[in-house]
Amino acid sequence: MKKRLLAGLLIITIAISNSAIAFASESEQNPEETNIIPDTETDMNEVSVPDTEEPGEQEINADEQNGDEIEGSVLRENDSPQEEAKMPELSYRVHVQTYGWQDFKKTGEMAGTSGQSKRLEAIELSVGESTYAGGIRYRTHVQTYGWQDWVADGAMSGTSGQAKRLEAIQIELTDELKAHYDIYYRVHAQSFGWLGWAKNGEKAGTASYAKRLEAIEVVLTEKGQSAPDTEGQEAYIAPKLQYCTHVQSYGWQSTVSDGALSGTTGIGKRLEGIKINLYDTEDLGYEGGIRYRTHVQSYGWMDWAYDGTLSGTTGKSKRLEAIRIELTGELGNHYSVFYRVHSQTKGWLGWAKDGENAGTEGFSKRLEAIEIKILPKDSADCPDTSAQAYLTTYKDEDLSLNGYVTEKRVIEETVDESESEDSEEIKEEFIETEVFSNGNNQVLGLDYKEGRILESFGITLDQSNPNVPKGTIEYSAHCQSYGWMDWKTGGELAGTSGEYKRLEAIKVRLTGDLAQFYDVYYRSNISMYGWLGWAKNGDASGSQGYSIPINFIQVRLVPKNQSGPIAGGAYVRSSGKGILLPPIRKAVISDYFGPRVAPTAGASTNHKGIDYAAFLNEPIFASKSGKVVEVAYNYARGKYVKIDHGMGLLTLYQHCNSISVQKGQTVSTGQEIAKVGSTGISTGPHLHFEVWENGVPVDPLKYL
Repeated sequence: MKKRLLAGLLIITIAISNSAIAFASESEQNPEETNIIPDTETDMNEVSVPDTEEPGEQEINADEQNGDEIEGSVLRENDSPQEEAKMPELSYRVHVQTYGWQDFKKTGEMAGTSGQSKRLEAIELSVGESTYAGGIRYRTHVQTYGWQDWVADGAMSGTSGQAKRLEAIQIELTDELKAHYDIYYRVHAQSFGWLGWAKNGEKAGTASYAKRLEAIEVVLTEKGQSAPDTEGQEAYIAPKLQYCTHVQSYGWQSTVSDGALSGTTGIGKRLEGIKINLYDTEDLGYEGGIRYRTHVQSYGWMDWAYDGTLSGTTGKSKRLEAIRIELTGELGNHYSVFYRVHSQTKGWLGWAKDGENAGTEGFSKRLEAIEIKILPKDSADCPDTSAQAYLTTYKDEDLSLNGYVTEKRVIEETVDESESEDSEEIKEEFIETEVFSNGNNQVLGLDYKEGRILESFGITLDQSNPNVPKGTIEYSAHCQSYGWMDWKTGGELAGTSGEYKRLEAIKVRLTGDLAQFYDVYYRSNISMYGWLGWAKNGDASGSQGYSIPINFIQVRLVPKNQSGPIAGGAYVRSSGKGILLPPIRKAVISDYFGPRVAPTAGASTNHKGIDYAAFLNEPIFASKSGKVVEVAYNYARGKYVKIDHGMGLLTLYQHCNSISVQKGQTVSTGQEIAKVGSTGISTGPHLHFEVWENGVPVDPLKYL
């Protein structure tokens, strides 16, 4: 430095001397100006001297080239060469379980232990003197305490003597140091091992998983210089959100996070309440929160709950049936919340997101488990939401019936065959009328009229609502001459068109999710019998073997959790000659013809008929047209009716509660003649039905 100053002074001296000589020479030529002294602040710039406009640059360039001073270089006043920046020295030490404080480590060295399962409990960091102002500050996440306040420059962060583990850490430089250097650090965490590198105040470690830090490495580097790779493995592992559920008989379950299952599966336990909260919105980078609401048994949709408060109930034995979850504030513009539920009967439904419904509504199905996760909207890990996440009931107007009613008309025309004789020609005309019936539980057909039949029918179920259970409603018809025909769906006609073939019986069934959540009931109104009982889920309704047409049909779609009509007595079928019709509609045979064990004292051990179990006062119909030959009471038979059908065939109806015909009266097939009772020797309401052939009782099934 002294040499440079001396060289500069020498150059200035030489320059001044040269100027003086030049001035003196000029003065000899101009004697009048010999006493003028140069102005060093202005006139010196006009004197021929080495270029001094950028002396610092000349000097630096010369130093870069030669590594030493160059004569002729000029330094301006107050200029000084820049000193090389001094790299601060990093040191740090940790307090380790059972070992206490370890020795100080320097940049890049490991502090702590590995493979010994010893927790870090505290840490101190400092940086030495530097050209730049500033220091180092840091904070730790401590067991049970969470994030501690920031400390700086050698102060302790953590605890000592409390057996509390460190779980995560943040480190950063301050002031000018922050602009010139980077601080990198990574931790060895219980169960996870070495995590990735964090830098400049980022979090390193874990949170919410109760995992101890066991070791740490810290590296100080100049900006732009070689540094640890921060890509790849995460430096900080913490949940984005947490949730817990209240489960039937178990109570509140442990808190889980980020897509884990909360609740139970396979043991039929309902969810009763839920709490959801974001773990640390600071980590997500945006302001906002989370809200959610649940559909609760008998209460319906509850009000919104926010950030860890309860939605649902506890202690009331009320099941959760559905849920909605959404993010609030700016957070909702950048992240999506995804969730799916395990529902009774259906199991895992599809993923819903951002306030959509998940679960079921209207079916009384409990939620049993839930999974929830938050992801950036553009994340490649976002779940597929195309599968059905929510199921609700159909509206009544979603079901409709269609078909054709055909009526046969006889036309008599007079034909003039000769001048002296007229004759009549009989023609048949068929009039086909399209019929519709819109709505659940509606009836399809036209008013009864002789010669009018329901020739075909179809059923349509509107599934345009994406949230109704998907599946098909299928139906088949038993037609005159053809028997049972192929299954149809989607309003396609089952039966015939323009052939005047009567529908005699029908079947209706459900498939897919529709069959899991609904039952389908249906019944037929047939000639001579009127309305038969209800059939259900694919059973036959109508008649077979009696050549009786269906006049009307009725269809009812009922959620499985709701009560439908009592099924039974929907189908009458000839098992023998088909000469007789069953005398009762909504009943099943409870005892057959032949030898038996007497059901009660005084009852016959040789059963001369068949018994139909039925409700009290259920109508009893004449099995065939004939003449009433006896109406009486007997201690064994109770009240009874006997009808003569001619050709040696009689029918007998016993244990009646009341009788509506009289002796000598002519009755027609299917006419009501009495009501079911339990008179005489009887164990309960039923009809004992006998058939006599030429004075001898025979098995009624021979004629039915």
